[in-house]
Amino acid sequence: ELAFWAGEVKKQLGQYDEAIVLFQSFLEKHGAGLPELAERARHELEACNWALDMLAAQDPDVDIHPLDDEVNTPYAEFGALRLGDTLYFSSYSFTQKEKKQYPPRQFSKLLMRVGDQPPVLVSFNDEKEHTAYLTFTPDRSRAFFNICRYVTAASIRCELYALEVHDGQPYGTPMRLPTPLNLEGFTSTQPHVGYDPQTGEQGLFFVSDRPEGKGGLDIWYAPLDSMGLPGEPLNLAEVNTPGNDVTPFFDSEMRRLYFSSNGRRSMGGYDVFRADKTDNGWGEVVNIGPPINGSFDETHFVVEPGGAGGFFASNRLGSKFLAPEYEACCSDLYAFQYKALQLNLFTYNHQTREPLSGVAINLYELKPNGELHLVTSADNPDSNDFRFPLERNKKYVIVASRPGFLDHTDTLDMRAPEFR
Repeated sequence: ELAFWAGEVKKQLGQYDEAIVLFQSFLEKHGAGLPELAERARHELEACNWALDMLAAQDPDVDIHPLDDEVNTPYAEFGALRLGDTLYFSSYSFTQKEKKQYPPRQFSKLLMRVGDQPPVLVSFNDEKEHTAYLTFTPDRSRAFFNICRYVTAASIRCELYALEVHDGQPYGTPMRLPTPLNLEGFTSTQPHVGYDPQTGEQGLFFVSDRPEGKGGLDIWYAPLDSMGLPGEPLNLAEVNTPGNDVTPFFDSEMRRLYFSSNGRRSMGGYDVFRADKTDNGWGEVVNIGPPINGSFDETHFVVEPGGAGGFFASNRLGSKFLAPEYEACCSDLYAFQYKALQLNLFTYNHQTREPLSGVAINLYELKPNGELHLVTSADNPDSNDFRFPLERNKKYVIVASRPGFLDHTDTLDMRAPEFR
């Protein structure tokens, strides 16, 4: 069995070639005598080969870097959300001095950081329990978050809370959400408010281990009314697995749900997946691949407006740790940024196939409501080449015109999977 477990370690470290050799060795020597472990080895072998293919095809135009030491600590940081110049996040770097456990228990708290200033605790942290996972309704009139409590030395149970917001500031006393949003004896955690611009519906995604799910932790969804009050929660059975499905984030511009799972084929541990919302539910679940995903755990993935970048949490090598033996213990927050895109456009005579100069180009953005917004215009009297910067998550219409020729119109959809 040693070869199997050594293969697991190599896969966790991202050393897929060495893991493949070890899994193959285990199957050759012990596959017949240990059928259950052999099945796992075959699954891991297939996953390692798939991971190598994913690495070979990974997007080279993504810059990833950890947030600075004002945010990341040797403990876990997670749940980043940026609104304007304010970054909200959760950190596990706190202890309760009045509690006498040894070693001291760590507690999570919500923090906010304005610009480059040092982070400070938000005003509504619970003094005695965990506070984490902040999200806002689209009009910023209400916030949802978690208060969590230790139920055993190693087990935490979370409940959903709401808080009114006025002029960007929390107001009043946090309100525990009623049943069935919170269920006695089960956790309800990781809230995220998503808005669908096509239907006008807003809803609260959250994660729970309650009955009638598909696995350990499932993603649930509760529609929000005009007052921001959640209704009956529904299980997102199309994306959930028998494993754990966690940290949902809905990208409104793309109508796309991102989440992390350890119940699907992955690079290792939790990977980030996506599924597009359709008229009938949810589309195919797709692993977003490296370099976001790696052999360690990647969770809490969020995309900022415009789709050019965002944040995620990972315990990958390079994250902070308390001691060398705990090098991959705790997640740090990472920012990612897609490199700028440029459209290289060339104009030709359709009949002769020869380069055509003197063409005028109008580049429009096609809005979701069907309106055209002029982005830029250009003409090139001496040549046939044009250069235009583009943004992800947008759909463009290109109109080419020249005296003596019919206008030509084309579309370019930067929301397509090949651009994200």
